[in-house]
Amino acid sequence: MFGQRVNLIVLTRCLVIIWLTSTYCYASSESLEELNLSEYQELLSTAPQRVVDELGPYLISEPSSKHFKKQLEVYYLLCNAHYFLSQRSEIRSIAQQALSLAENTQSYDYIARFYGMLAIASLASQEFEKATQNAMKGTQIAREHFPDSTLLGEVLMLEANVHYESGSIENALRVMVEANDIFTEKGDDKNRSEAMGSIALMYDELGQPQQAIDFHLKSLELIDVEDNIIEASITYYNVALTFRNMGKLSEGKKYAELSLSYAQRADDIIGSAYALYELAAIEEEEGMYSTSLSRIEDILPVFDEAKINGMIILTHLLRARLKARLSLPGWEHDLSIARPLVEKVGSLKRLIALAKSEALVYRLIGDKDLALHAYQRWVELHNRQLKETQEQATRRYQAMFELKEAETVNKLLLAEKKLAEAQLVASENKEIIMMIAGFVLLMFLASLLYILKLQIQTKQKFRDLALIDELTKTRNRRSITVFAERAIQEAELSNQPLSLAMLDIDYFKRFNDVYGHDIGDQVLQVTATAISETLRASDALGRWGGEEWLIVLPGSKSQNLVQLFKRIQSRLENIELAELANEKITVSMGVAEKEQKETLDSIVKRADDALYLAKNRGRNRIELSSVQSEQS
Repeated sequence: MFGQRVNLIVLTRCLVIIWLTSTYCYASSESLEELNLSEYQELLSTAPQRVVDELGPYLISEPSSKHFKKQLEVYYLLCNAHYFLSQRSEIRSIAQQALSLAENTQSYDYIARFYGMLAIASLASQEFEKATQNAMKGTQIAREHFPDSTLLGEVLMLEANVHYESGSIENALRVMVEANDIFTEKGDDKNRSEAMGSIALMYDELGQPQQAIDFHLKSLELIDVEDNIIEASITYYNVALTFRNMGKLSEGKKYAELSLSYAQRADDIIGSAYALYELAAIEEEEGMYSTSLSRIEDILPVFDEAKINGMIILTHLLRARLKARLSLPGWEHDLSIARPLVEKVGSLKRLIALAKSEALVYRLIGDKDLALHAYQRWVELHNRQLKETQEQATRRYQAMFELKEAETVNKLLLAEKKLAEAQLVASENKEIIMMIAGFVLLMFLASLLYILKLQIQTKQKFRDLALIDELTKTRNRRSITVFAERAIQEAELSNQPLSLAMLDIDYFKRFNDVYGHDIGDQVLQVTATAISETLRASDALGRWGGEEWLIVLPGSKSQNLVQLFKRIQSRLENIELAELANEKITVSMGVAEKEQKETLDSIVKRADDALYLAKNRGRNRIELSSVQSEQS
């Protein structure tokens, strides 16, 4: 469940279904006894709505004491069916009723499960603290009564889901790895498939979309897709979304159509709406505005009825853009619906989506002032997102690093325990066991050397990941900040000069818009290489955010950097990318020299202000943060 990205991103698909109407009769204990639950277990992944419709009458007011185990299984099937249908708000009442029955009958397996289900239900109302408490209580009960069991793995996956949606990625990763280890040991491919989906999510979070796609598709290799069409629909949707974000529209459309096909086979109306939205979004980027708009008209009522705020926002924003592109009226109405919902949700991603859509709409209708304001807001939010993403990525790499360290320590402790056991046996039978102890000791030393080597390699790997920007292979923001702080301290102690430069690629957005993000990435890479090749061994270059770099130059006065900038210009002039159609890459640079007792923030701000001045004065130039500014 944790690996289903649709649930994790849009938070919930709440569809209210009335269970007990005047046409429903309470099920008798005799009918419960005759019920074939294995059939419904199979239907769970292919026709969850049928599970809801046919098992609904068994939500009886007074559970049968004779068949309580079967009653608990009915409850659990219903909770899972609602989960598959993203109807989390329906889970709470069922789980509470079931938990009461499980506690009265001391059915600890179901007590653990239904605490996990109550945690999932709490996510629907964003009660994150309560969700975490229930999830961990369920895990604790499973550990006490069913250690190292598949049941424990299932409850751990529920807990991982809660941690993820509550924003605790480190705990989610730790718990998910433990669950995956259990499923692997037990040969449980169905649950391993969900764990692979979770790994895919982590890769996507860390900005590695291709790896995310690979793991999503690998997750489907572990199950029979035809018997698990809901999971297939969700996974194909995830893949389509990732491809679209990468700018690979044809691949995205292929998987969106697959997602739609499987959702329709499962009678999953909301899942179909998600797939149709993805197709509409792709068609907008392909310029098929009328086709895209016709899809939007069909799916908006579905999201409205289900009260899925995230998708209501995105769909209204898409419709506003399409109407503006087609010069149709009504775009104001769509924006007026989206704005208050965005404020209510408060998500940074939704704020960016709103600002981006407003900028496009206002530009299309010719309102330059409102368009400029929206673009400025978009850039501001985008920079904030970049900063948060870098900080989150650093924390997650650190969590992965710490997890590997913990695994290494556990292996060492296990080897020590084995050696102690061998020594104990040796004391009872010295002649025979001394040879065994010697062999065990030899194996232990060999294992110790291997583990220590693994530990060193792992530390180095994750230390690099935490300090290096993966795309450009320069220092990331965290690393260059640490270097700059240290350089400032050393400059203070030695009374030596120190200069900082902020450098930005001119008109970088044009490269992405005209040639695509793959070419934009190449531009970033070759620019980083050109800068690096002009620096001294004592200097440092770090990606500050987007297409902007910070250069730290110990022992350099600001006026001396004019020649450095000319060398960078010269190298960039000699770079030829066939895809750029003879366009040249140029940069602008602002420089600030450290003053007495000045902080890093102050120096960076002065350098940034100088960069801003360079851009305003025509770009492809250098400006110095001083009274006597020099030009290139």
